[in-house]
Amino acid sequence: MDKMYLATRKKLWDSIRVFNNNFESKSRSACTSLVISSLRGDCLVNMGEFKKRVTISDAALVGAIFFRKGIPVKQAFPNPEEAFDEAEITHQYQVVVQPSNLVKSITVKQKWILDDGDWYVIPNFSPFYQ
Repeated sequence: MDKMYLATRKKLWDSIRVFNNNFESKSRSACTSLVISSLRGDCLVNMGEFKKRVTISDAALVGAIFFRKGIPVKQAFPNPEEAFDEAEITHQYQVVVQPSNLVKSITVKQKWILDDGDWYVIPNFSPFYQ
């Protein structure tokens, strides 16, 4: 396999792991370092509300779709033209959102964008409050 492809893929999985570990532990500053720059301020505000209201009891990555210029691509044995620059990562969470005390299961999709060799997320807070 192409070494550049493998490095890009590893960097994505490392970024997803770091972001989500910090997201689930509600570490605002650590989370925002991996947020796309235009949304960092909004993310800080949203993380404040999230930190107050949401308790996560379980989390699992349940799916991933990869894209090149907005078109889905295969990931088994990539050709150079199938290298990816975006990913949609799906997580399943068990959460309690105050003022409720009921545990609910939600699905959250995160969009990841490759920018100058690094991966950045467009966070999605809305499923937590629906």
